[in-house]
Amino acid sequence: MKRIFIIIAFILIRGVSHGQDFTFSQFYEMPLLRNPALAGINNSDLRIQAAHRSQWASVTTPFQTQAMSGEMKFPIGNSDDYLTAGVQITSDLAGDSKLGRVQFLPVLTFHKSLDDDMERNRYLSFALMGGLVQSQFDPTKMTFDDQFQNGSFDPGNVTQQTFTKTSLTYGDLSTGLAFSNKLPTGASIYFGVAGYHLLKSKVSFYNGDNVILKPRFLLNMGINLPTSMSDKMYFYGDYIRQGGARQFLAG
Repeated sequence: MKRIFIIIAFILIRGVSHGQDFTFSQFYEMPLLRNPALAGINNSDLRIQAAHRSQWASVTTPFQTQAMSGEMKFPIGNSDDYLTAGVQITSDLAGDSKLGRVQFLPVLTFHKSLDDDMERNRYLSFALMGGLVQSQFDPTKMTFDDQFQNGSFDPGNVTQQTFTKTSLTYGDLSTGLAFSNKLPTGASIYFGVAGYHLLKSKVSFYNGDNVILKPRFLLNMGINLPTSMSDKMYFYGDYIRQGGARQFLAG
């Protein structure tokens, strides 16, 4: 049973390294991970956000994920258009093998006003986000099936598993488009579409393995409704497709 569990755990770790993206329960607090075009779609000139996730502590070493993003708006001349510059930083550490991934992704978003007057209610936003991702793990902390003899683990038996490398660095590129509108009632709404991992970077720790980071596509929406002079109610929703996986998030 222990052998089966270790084999399954190793398969899951490989899956994390090759295909899974970060998902927070409060996903709406990390707008750049939803759609880079959402940078700057808010009522403030500066926005800084952070999130932390810890999970599976009862099974093995807790999986830890931290994320931080920052955005700042810049006007363009005397027009109603503006730019938003920002950055998304994410750090993920998974399991006994210390499979880690660090992302550093600057973002630039252009917001085009669709109004002829000074209302500034409707905008079409286009964004590019790209940078470097570094991933690594510690193979000395892992156990493989060839270290078992007659169904029991032999710590003195050296595994025959060999890795070409234990760390890798690759580029990543994402883009997004969003439409936002402030309604006369005081409510606001936005719709967006985004594509991540457009470079289809190779993410295998073995040379010759053609394992790529599959593109991820999202549809986004958000609505806020005034409920009083000072209070609002917010609704969020994302539909996500990556490889053969589908996911719908709402909050």
